[in-house]
Amino acid sequence: MKATYLQMEICALMSSSLVINCTYEYPDGLPIVVEKWTMNSEQDDGQKDVTVYHTEESKVSPSYQHRAVYLGSNNSVCSLRIHDVTRSDRGLYRFRFESIEERNRWTQVPDVVVDVAESIKADIVASSATVIKEGDKVALVCNSSCSLDQVPLVWYKDGKEESGRRSNVLPFAQISYTDAGVYFCADVDNRQVRSQEVSLDVLYAPKETVASVNPGQVILEGTPLHLSCSSKANPPCNYSWFKENGGVSMKTGSEQKLRIETATSSDSGVYYCQATNGHGQETSRGVTVDVAYAPRRTQVTSSVPGLLLEGTSVTLTCMADANPAGTYAWFKVNGDTTAEKATGRSWSFTAVTPSDGGVYYCEARNRHGEEKSKPVTLDVQYAPKNTTVTSSVPGPLLEGTSVTLTCMADANPAGTYAWFKVNGDTTAEKATGRSWSFTAVTPSDGGVYYCEARNQHGEEKSKPVTLDVQYAPKNTTVTSSVSGLLLEGTSVTLTCMADANPAGTYAWFKVNGDTTAEKATGRSWSFTAVTPSDGGVYYCEARNRHGEEKSKPVTLDVQYSPKMSVMPVSLSVAMLEGSSVTLLCGPTAIPDASGSSWFHVTGRGVSRRADADALTLTSVTPADSGLYYCTRSSGHTADNATALILDVQYAPKNTVMSMDPGGSILEGDTVTLSCSSVAKPLSNYSWYQVKGAAVIKRGSAQNLTLVTVTPSDGGMYYCQAANQHGGEKSPARNVTVLAWSSVHKNLVPREETSTGGPLLPRTQSPLHMCKIASKIPDIGESAQQVMDVHDVPQVTVDPPGRLAEGSSVTLSCQSKDSLPGLFTWFHVDGVSISNRGSGQNLTIRLVAVRDSGAYFCEMTNKNGAENSTAVTLHVHRHQPKTILYALMGTIAFLSIGLFGLFLALKMR
Repeated sequence: MKATYLQMEICALMSSSLVINCTYEYPDGLPIVVEKWTMNSEQDDGQKDVTVYHTEESKVSPSYQHRAVYLGSNNSVCSLRIHDVTRSDRGLYRFRFESIEERNRWTQVPDVVVDVAESIKADIVASSATVIKEGDKVALVCNSSCSLDQVPLVWYKDGKEESGRRSNVLPFAQISYTDAGVYFCADVDNRQVRSQEVSLDVLYAPKETVASVNPGQVILEGTPLHLSCSSKANPPCNYSWFKENGGVSMKTGSEQKLRIETATSSDSGVYYCQATNGHGQETSRGVTVDVAYAPRRTQVTSSVPGLLLEGTSVTLTCMADANPAGTYAWFKVNGDTTAEKATGRSWSFTAVTPSDGGVYYCEARNRHGEEKSKPVTLDVQYAPKNTTVTSSVPGPLLEGTSVTLTCMADANPAGTYAWFKVNGDTTAEKATGRSWSFTAVTPSDGGVYYCEARNQHGEEKSKPVTLDVQYAPKNTTVTSSVSGLLLEGTSVTLTCMADANPAGTYAWFKVNGDTTAEKATGRSWSFTAVTPSDGGVYYCEARNRHGEEKSKPVTLDVQYSPKMSVMPVSLSVAMLEGSSVTLLCGPTAIPDASGSSWFHVTGRGVSRRADADALTLTSVTPADSGLYYCTRSSGHTADNATALILDVQYAPKNTVMSMDPGGSILEGDTVTLSCSSVAKPLSNYSWYQVKGAAVIKRGSAQNLTLVTVTPSDGGMYYCQAANQHGGEKSPARNVTVLAWSSVHKNLVPREETSTGGPLLPRTQSPLHMCKIASKIPDIGESAQQVMDVHDVPQVTVDPPGRLAEGSSVTLSCQSKDSLPGLFTWFHVDGVSISNRGSGQNLTIRLVAVRDSGAYFCEMTNKNGAENSTAVTLHVHRHQPKTILYALMGTIAFLSIGLFGLFLALKMR
């Protein structure tokens, strides 16, 4: 017996809460009646212990009632939480647990020391002791009278919480000017417990220096010219203006703004500004000033005011006040560039397209110069097109990574956006907005997503994208093909299972004292015939590129059977699954025999089932079938007394049908349907086809072969397995027979491509065949192509058949698809569907009746998502016992049967 404290010293903040994490162990079967926590103040050695928590609430000190919460569960966790911490909570805390027996009581020492900090203070720690410059290494540290290393704290900047920063240290490896601000730290559980504010000032050289000109780069002679320079800097910067003239730069001013009240042609040129402070300087890009005499009041009019619907005709007309009258040119603005598109006073579009939309202007010219009109926009509106999704993180994502999905579409007017996640054959709207961010992805965030762009003219969906969330192995466990003890010479296989993405590799280790040695690799490790040297403690380690995890150790206990006489099997008993039986050990040839033991022999070895005269088997299952024998012993002598065979029979279960070939069938092909089930005695089979409201019997053998199928053979099929104990139907499966069809499209002898025919929705048959023919001579026909659109995953159940309440079961999802995918499990209970987990395998431990129902898996990869056929789990409660007394004589010494000889050889 022992208890374990995870931390021996704890610092708590005044008015917040603290948790003392604790676990304890005690022998199985020992009832624990008292669990309690006590505290003794460090300031008064003579003070009595104060009861912080007690199983009997009346014994808790009034100062801790309603403040102390016991977090224990399952009699193994003994953690304690205290709310609204005060100064009086300083002291030494210890945990004690007691059983009914006085000798089985335990107090864990040494005690946990709890200190209470009455305030916290924020400090700036920088590599430079005077000022902080951009690029310096800086840290903000939250301190108190005791260590805050394990206290969850949150940081605020300019009144807003810094997400993802929950520590007493806020580091800046290379501080940026954007990090400047007012900071303070606070307790996560009580934000009122906070430090004082500290101001972080970062000095940096000028950035984003930009020169701009007003009213524009082209001005008329005699008008004023104003140039402005802007820059970000700390401390504020000084400005200088320069003008380039024939490759030579001349300084023209030293103010933030450069003013020329009456511009002349000599003021034309390229101007740029320079911003300077004590930490550096930066020069802007040049801006060009062109002073000229040009036409005035140049403008554009449109024959259709306002927006244009795609396909409308429109005429643009350019008008200008010029002397002499000018000529006209038309320009289209493409980003930062413009292109001349036409000449003449008017420009007509017969039927506008989206590519015609944009910003246009005209230019009026004469010998004195030219003038551009103000731009006009041809607003050609249309429904969204070319809708795509981009991810801020390409490829697979590591669990905990942040990622942003962005939806982009070509639409006018700009559309709204909605986000959907694909769950099998259904989709659900999850978010709106152009971008959708995941702060820290989890495996449940993995899956297939798409966005939909919408405006008043229509909507369009993007192609789906897959979030492949990868993570290191979790829940690594080892299972053995043989449970319990192993008889020497038995074969056994150890299997390592882990939840990981991508799937991991496996290594096997054997523990030898204080050392371990790697013994094998691979998911499974088999021993053909175990020997005593194979016994010991083993564990496996699952690994992928993101990490590794060790399983809990398992023990191979290789045991020897005592030498004993052999006996014939003198009784075979057939029983129905779910009934109960009691076996009684008969007499033996050993005088004064006292101790009795029952053993069970199966194909996987011999296991000891009881050390008593009677062995009771409640609610028997097929696993209980096999030979049972008992032995009686006296001193060091043992002998066999009774042997019998239990034959557990049951109605058909796990009835499933399969189809060869799988998928859809072409007209004229042959298809074979096969039915399988688990039953004892073996099942008889019948086949049925569902035609509308009618059900037609198609056969009475295990396999049903349909030769030269026609579309009339298509439909839902199921099989029924039956024996004298009952019957079961398989889940129905659709047999799709595709008739040959043609889609004609004329090809023309020039460099063009053309397609025709309807698009096939995903809900149609997964198999299609097309034939391409050409009317152009010497081209001929293409080869026939078969397109397998998707592969249906299959679910297997281990163990198969009905499940007893309290047992465990594992469901596995398998697919022939070569692309990796993500797996999600769903449970159908009546009319409700619930998500039961992710991963290729779903294990349910300690199943209950409420776990009954249909289960299916959904596999998602970049090709889309597909659901498996559902399987049904039947969980039954324990049945009342019946008693079968198997009384045997002493004929064990008188005859040697074949089985007795086999058992003797196995024991040796």
